[in-house]
Amino acid sequence: MKKFILVLFLAINLQAYYCYAPTLPICLQSYGSFDYSFCKIQTENYLRELNDYYDCILKETQKELEELAEQINKAKQNAIEVFNCKASGNCR
Repeated sequence: MKKFILVLFLAINLQAYYCYAPTLPICLQSYGSFDYSFCKIQTENYLRELNDYYDCILKETQKELEELAEQINKAKQNAIEVFNCKASGNCR
């Protein structure tokens, strides 16, 4: 049971860190016979997957921006601390 929970947890987390672009349905790529119902289902699924891909990219981009903002804020704080230290003459 513990292994199942761990595998499930890892699978969910791995999905959160990888965005993949869906592939165009075969029925829209080929020049063979056209099955309306089958192609309609494939196309609807493809459109949903494109929306999921877009949402995933937005989430990943937001995470990266938040991490970058945190790094920038730390760099600013460090620069202020070093400046204040040097200005007060208490640095080595």
